[in-house]
Amino acid sequence: MLIKESFLLALSAIRANKMRAFLTMLGIIIGVGSVIGISSIGSSVQSAMQKEFDTIGANLGSVGIDWAKHESEPDDFFSAEDVERVKEHFKGKIIYMVPDGVMKKEDKEVNGSKYQLTVNGVDRGFLDVSKDVKLLDGRMITAEDVESQNDVVVIDEALARKVTGSKDVIGQKLELEIDNVLYDMTIVGVTKQEVSAFSKTLGIKDSSIPVYIPYTIFDLSSNYSGYITFYHNPDLPQDKIVREVKDYVTQFKQRADSVYKSESSKQVMDKVNGVLAMLSLAIGAIAGISLLVGGIGIMNIMLVSVTERTREIGIRKALGAKTGNILFQFLIESSILSLIGGSIGILLGVGIGKIGAHFAKVSLSINPLVIIGALIFSSLVGMFFGLYPAKRAAKLDPIEALRYE
Repeated sequence: MLIKESFLLALSAIRANKMRAFLTMLGIIIGVGSVIGISSIGSSVQSAMQKEFDTIGANLGSVGIDWAKHESEPDDFFSAEDVERVKEHFKGKIIYMVPDGVMKKEDKEVNGSKYQLTVNGVDRGFLDVSKDVKLLDGRMITAEDVESQNDVVVIDEALARKVTGSKDVIGQKLELEIDNVLYDMTIVGVTKQEVSAFSKTLGIKDSSIPVYIPYTIFDLSSNYSGYITFYHNPDLPQDKIVREVKDYVTQFKQRADSVYKSESSKQVMDKVNGVLAMLSLAIGAIAGISLLVGGIGIMNIMLVSVTERTREIGIRKALGAKTGNILFQFLIESSILSLIGGSIGILLGVGIGKIGAHFAKVSLSINPLVIIGALIFSSLVGMFFGLYPAKRAAKLDPIEALRYE
């Protein structure tokens, strides 16, 4: 009965001073809303990036020269023979591998229109690891193309339309300049590239048109390939296989262990998640200051309330209310103020999250534990900052309180 009575008295006191109660809760509302909003936007962006990494490949790794620790020498770089040697050694484990430096931009003009190509050197099995590229017609680059350095090219449907006005371009020729050598490439396939979710999120738009040729056409001796990028069998432990590739490269190149470094997509994602988590924590901590400011506001208003209701407290004590009853009543009142402010703050935070997710073009992701934690924390703030005013009210002498005007 005591709890119910104290609860009703607290609600009555809050209703009697609606504007003051709202202004008291404002700090809590802003603090909780900011924390929920920031954490939900951070979680949404993190979720979108995780999906993008899953698209790129959770089985992606690389081994390359560690320029931060080592001044590179000509023998440190990778040749096409080196790449094939690694693939052969890890046959069944490595499903796709290409060296760095097998990509270039090239300006072209077809039928009076100017455009830019991104010429990508690829290996066999490219479509198996590139989830955002789909084959529409013809075929992709094969093992024979790579081994024999065949003058073949797979083009994007956007380029196919520019060349003939349709996608029926198989067997036609496309002239490309690779390492200062002109090639009359035969078109053997047409693809379509989807815009990744990450690019949509960041508003990145590449106006160039991708085309694909055997990577062995590039002259690695002049391009100085310092990295090899590979996809491994997804059933294998990523850290282990990436380390094994690095160890093998170090061994057959007869270089010191410090010359090369390895990195996996998991390590990259862990770094990105770490940065995002630190940013969210830092911004959330700044927003959390509003909660403390709100708590101080609650203490201030509760002290005013105690002063205004001194005579009421004296009457209650004269009628038999104990010190603990008075203490509990004012604690309940401050907790209710914080709880209501926290609830409004949660709604505000969800709204901020939805707006942020809309502009970031990602799906809203909210951690329920953050909402529960914010609600509990706001209640604790109310109890903590309401404790001093409640004790002050409880310790009032009933005779002095009755004399108060």
